[in-house]
Amino acid sequence: GSERFGGAFGDRGSKGKGKAGPGRGRSDRHFLDDELEEAIGDAGGPLRVSDFDFPARSFLSELRRKDQADGTHRFQEAIDMVLKYTSSKERDSVRKWPAYVFTLLSKFDPDLWEDMKDRQPSKGGGKGRGFGGGGGFGGKKGGGSKGCFN
Repeated sequence: GSERFGGAFGDRGSKGKGKAGPGRGRSDRHFLDDELEEAIGDAGGPLRVSDFDFPARSFLSELRRKDQADGTHRFQEAIDMVLKYTSSKERDSVRKWPAYVFTLLSKFDPDLWEDMKDRQPSKGGGKGRGFGGGGGFGGKKGGGSKGCFN
């Protein structure tokens, strides 16, 4: 049921009792949604929360974890940078907003993106799976999937 997909389709009244470890899972998703909604709402540009797909959210979550460990503010800097570059755009001028948002984020910290791709385990030959396996998350060529960076 809805427990399998967590908050991906909205909170349906569950208390967030999942199997995720500390600082992860539902609370992390809700924090990210809240932060994105607040930033996007304040900016008043064309950007939508739904433009932050799984790779973008994973990237931002990783930045947030690093901020907590290092005492930095890169999470907010990344969101500010995305808002800066998207605020002058018209919604119709970008064909695939999630791909555009992720491209901006990956350029914000290319080393972090490389680390994330390197840490993702390869499953079943690497075609169309994981962050860097040729699927839709900016991996190597190959795989016949319809990813956003193939």
